[in-house]
Amino acid sequence: MRFIPGEVVWSTQAIGTALWSGVRLRDVLLAAGIDGTADGTRHAAFEGYDRSTPEDQPLPYQVSISLQKALNPEVLLAFEMNGQPVPAAHGFPLRVVVPGYIGARSVKWVRRIIARDTPSDGHFQRRAYRLFPPDVRAETVDWEKGLMLGEMNVNAAICHPQDGSVIPAGPIEVKGYAIAGGGRLIAQVDVSIDGGKTWSTADLLGEPHSWTWRLWRVGLRLAAGKHTIVVRAVDTAADTPGITGKRLEFQRLYEQCMAQGPCRGGIRPVILPFTIGCACPAPGAKLSWCLSAS
Repeated sequence: MRFIPGEVVWSTQAIGTALWSGVRLRDVLLAAGIDGTADGTRHAAFEGYDRSTPEDQPLPYQVSISLQKALNPEVLLAFEMNGQPVPAAHGFPLRVVVPGYIGARSVKWVRRIIARDTPSDGHFQRRAYRLFPPDVRAETVDWEKGLMLGEMNVNAAICHPQDGSVIPAGPIEVKGYAIAGGGRLIAQVDVSIDGGKTWSTADLLGEPHSWTWRLWRVGLRLAAGKHTIVVRAVDTAADTPGITGKRLEFQRLYEQCMAQGPCRGGIRPVILPFTIGCACPAPGAKLSWCLSAS
């Protein structure tokens, strides 16, 4: 993966797991008569109150997901986080939570929901958050040919030790998290201290749950010298990103703003745990392009 000049480099902290409470987006759409059978709706777009701050003009933050995903029971319009009103920094008073998708699709400070027959034509769907072949450069990119990022691929990150750490030779505990998209579970996490030549299988911590990360740890022994520690995860579909793929993602910064006002309706609320965050592998497998909606 190559970084884009002038853009923020996300690292392993751009992700989080919380208990989200709200109403199912499905219930809201069906109550509005949107089920995709008669009106031609194929996508649900979300627009937030926040705006980007480019030199020419501010851009609204608008993205979309397929109506098929929007009608799935796990997608929420959330007004509580961990039993409390959603904090302002996390999208008060109402935000979208799209489990298993990149955080950029879980829009904060929701202003409106738009039924569309095509994906959102907003900047953050049409140009930002796209996947390109490794030979593409920022100066040669054709924005229409990039793959719109949506469902997360299997992903893992090392949280300890951190990059550039100086530690004593001998035993060390390496720790981190792994996550899969599509409601799949993490089946295995492997860690290497020699850049991927040999691997040790980590212990998975806690109970497995769809849509949430899985913490892991492994005890290793380091000899004196410099080491490259890498991690790879495997999900229950036997999918793994490996550690050598190069990816190019385009992202934009956008200004955080706060929306005010009531958001609750008469539709039955639900409470579900979800992880919101990283989309793709990053440096040292160690992952680092991640846009968090946390």
